Amino acid sequence: MLVALESSKDAAITSQVFALHTLLHVQRGNLVHCRFLETMNKVFDCHNNASGTSLLAKGYSGNPSRSVLASWYTLLSEKRVWRLAFLKSLIKSFSLDPHVDVIDRKTICFQQYLAEALLTLELKTEEEAMVLIDSLNCSVGQSAYQTLQLLDGDPWKDILGSNPRQDEGENNGSESRCLRSGFNSSIVLGIAFLLRDLLKQAYSISDQKLSKFAAGMDKATTGKASREKLVSRSLGVKELVERFVVELPQKVPGLDERLDESERLQKQTEAFGDLVRYDSEVVQNDASMDAIGDEEERSFSVDENGMDEDVEGM
Repeated sequence: MLVALESSKDAAITSQVFALHTLLHVQRGNLVHCRFLETMNKVFDCHNNASGTSLLAKGYSGNPSRSVLASWYTLLSEKRVWRLAFLKSLIKSFSLDPHVDVIDRKTICFQQYLAEALLTLELKTEEEAMVLIDSLNCSVGQSAYQTLQLLDGDPWKDILGSNPRQDEGENNGSESRCLRSGFNSSIVLGIAFLLRDLLKQAYSISDQKLSKFAAGMDKATTGKASREKLVSRSLGVKELVERFVVELPQKVPGLDERLDESERLQKQTEAFGDLVRYDSEVVQNDASMDAIGDEEERSFSVDENGMDEDVEGM
């Protein structure tokens, strides 16, 4: 509730709430700064309920735009471990399993709200920017191909021609729900793709620098330099928000509910397929996972033949 009220349009309320939040931060910091994702979900619910309209809450407010996380993050900035735990925890919400997770309209709305909040959040150091982007790569890489496999081919033909009420009582009911979940997953991941790309541009993070960071190369020097190096955005918040608004329907056409259902499904499936197949980070992540799988298979084979007793701990 405190975090939600800190982005109030009433300056007096904002000031009083932030003073209370600061007091709790000073007296009970370790208790207050936890369960970040759960808190963020509550903030989203508060903002949606307070809007009182059909329009969904935005992850930023004011003019110029300011992230709904800004005040909270100011308090977290006191400790590096809090900041990084906060960013990693929120990004984990983009890691989805369309076969298991319930991915509905509310999930999509929350992830868009979170993306807007993170995009407009002013990070302090280069390390924070790279942790945020690298965490997005990991989340996207783990879920993208799994989602794409569900949507490959022409899976919508039978689903679109069926009666939704009949689906629930027939064998293809679970298949229909799985496909819908895969479709919604592709929307969430498309939002993550756009957020990551805009963050890379905003903080001038090259793929080469990110690869070195992700691999932990030269941690003693590069890691320390990233932790200490202050960072500023090369793109202003206004431009970032404008680009997000313009590019989102282009990269994620499934969000456009004005389209005919079949056209919306088709356009989203094609757009997501292009995003995944031509994204270097996802391809690299998939190749790395294949290499790990091959290595584990070889290790298992060696262990089966009794040639390496130590491999059991891998």
